[in-house]
Amino acid sequence: MSDSPEIPEGFAPIEKPSSFGQLLGPVYEREDDDGSFVRAIMVEEKHTNLGGVVHGGVLMSFVDVIMGTTSYRHAGRSGASIRIVSDFVAPARIGDWLEGRGEVVKATRSVVFARGLLTVEGRTILTATGNYKLRGEPRSDR
Repeated sequence: MSDSPEIPEGFAPIEKPSSFGQLLGPVYEREDDDGSFVRAIMVEEKHTNLGGVVHGGVLMSFVDVIMGTTSYRHAGRSGASIRIVSDFVAPARIGDWLEGRGEVVKATRSVVFARGLLTVEGRTILTATGNYKLRGEPRSDR
């Protein structure tokens, strides 16, 4: 019997995570047929607070990374989070497979408005909206 958690089918570890991604992870990703992606982590003790549930800072960081990646993939250039609003709906615990999805609500030449959702087995853990200030020049096809 293996002590490794079982990773759901279709998910693979992100091959070159950022230094911050290494702190959160390992982080896994699945690409869906419509071009969207799902990122996930297996909740470990390092993610929890003294109450035994995932720390709010971990949830905020994870959804920020997801919405930021969504923004980058949409705009083709990096951005920085300038505003994030979140609602903590339910706790996540050690052993949970925490999934995150993002979508672009609107994009201008300089700001992307995104929405994020974290779930465990379809149960909402956190909802968020975020604004991302884009860096550099816009792509010519926008």
